[in-house]
Amino acid sequence: MLLLAPCFAISFVLPIVLSDGNLGFRANLTKLNPPTNITIVDRQLGELTITWKDNLSEDMKKWSDVRYLFEFKYFDSDDWQEDSRHQVPEYMRTFELHRGVSLRVKNILLDKQRSIVINESNWTVKNIQPPPGDQETLVSNFSCIIYNHSSMNCTWRKGSKAPTDTEYVMYYRQSETTRRCIHYFTKNGRSGCQVDQGIYDAEENILICVNGSNNTGTIRSYYAELDPQEYEIYNPPVNLKVLPNLTVKWDMPPGYVTNINCFAFELEVTDLDEENVHLFNAYWMLLMLAIITAMTGLLLLFAFRRCKVLETVFEPIPDPQKKFKALFEEYNGDFQNWINYQIPISKADECHPVVVEESSTSEA
Repeated sequence: MLLLAPCFAISFVLPIVLSDGNLGFRANLTKLNPPTNITIVDRQLGELTITWKDNLSEDMKKWSDVRYLFEFKYFDSDDWQEDSRHQVPEYMRTFELHRGVSLRVKNILLDKQRSIVINESNWTVKNIQPPPGDQETLVSNFSCIIYNHSSMNCTWRKGSKAPTDTEYVMYYRQSETTRRCIHYFTKNGRSGCQVDQGIYDAEENILICVNGSNNTGTIRSYYAELDPQEYEIYNPPVNLKVLPNLTVKWDMPPGYVTNINCFAFELEVTDLDEENVHLFNAYWMLLMLAIITAMTGLLLLFAFRRCKVLETVFEPIPDPQKKFKALFEEYNGDFQNWINYQIPISKADECHPVVVEESSTSEA
């Protein structure tokens, strides 16, 4: 027991000491220094890795939790886009660098026990200028189509002020690998490039940069980020079968590893006699089936209530209290008293004495 006494003493004294230290720290806390030295340490087709120094003392980090609030906006926008609070002085994000972007970050101190803001610094701002070249030389109407995970076509229109001898080069990046597109074409006034090396991950965005060059001026580079699932055109299903009961079955085309629940299917049925075409969407068919079932149930319920079918089929059990209210309300269920019935009392049996006389006989 004596050995445990110092432990109990420490357990009571230590929180008091820590609390006093925290109060002293907060009492001496005045203005918080903002971050410094915002630096771009890596740049990959618009994907920037940004670091900074928080400019905070070790004492501040000891008595509080430090968070860094990061925001950005493009030069052609007035709205800052807020990101979540970060625990480390590093941030990575993809930007449309051809628009020019402003970055800002500030320090936030949180109370360790209650996680509330106890102080925050001013913003530190860094501007990233757009690439060199006139804004009107930038490509326009940029778009891409991905075909079945195996190829990608990207097209664009030449900038309005781009010289006629301008040649474009497109780079794309995915899975930390940057490649150069090599199959270029021109069609209907649009330039483009076909990527046929394969798209390796349908769930990872693709980073793209289109550069232009000529003999007379500088062409501003264009940056884009694509979600493959939003730009992909899929091959049709395979092994289509129609069973005798008019059930239609099919398989996914080869090469798809994505969950089948992520796909929606559309069925086209042509009436050969009338040559009418009917389209059936799998999701809409399920939705319509649910609506029809619900409407049918409501109509049947209304009809049953209207015709009192439910009362006939499910006849309720009679309740004596509703039929004989006086029996339960006035006589508390006393049936005998309710019907004024009296039990007859039988009379006691009367005894009538009987005298038996014996006649005497003489003996001879």
